Amino acid sequence: MRQLAPAAKKWGITRAIGTEAVEEAPTQDCLLVNDEGKKVYRLSTLSGPLAQGYRSSSGVLGEVNGKAGRSEQSSGWAWASAKCPEGQPSALFTAASMRIGDEDRLEVSPAFERDLLKAFGSDMAALHGCEKPTLP
Repeated sequence: MRQLAPAAKKWGITRAIGTEAVEEAPTQDCLLVNDEGKKVYRLSTLSGPLAQGYRSSSGVLGEVNGKAGRSEQSSGWAWASAKCPEGQPSALFTAASMRIGDEDRLEVSPAFERDLLKAFGSDMAALHGCEKPTLP
């Protein structure tokens, strides 16, 4: 993620806060924070049965169709996936804009959102022994 710092600053993102990267963890998050200290983006990885369950219930949590995509209705929601070792469900990586105020959300470009998924997803896929992610 460090390689994205210069581009992130253009969007007002100045810091990343993440959970410890542990191979056995079925979910891991990285929160992106703006210069006012507000959380503006959440990157998540889900693996194993948790990834499979998320895909099954995606109508409630956020549309996840196919291996990768980006919301057509609104910006701020994208996903990618990576094939994992034999017998394991594909890992799922999401990028979600978070509410800053009542209705305000940071809207980044599709290219930057893809870069976020690529950097975060590649690191997490490697940690879990999965292939590089398929990106939107």
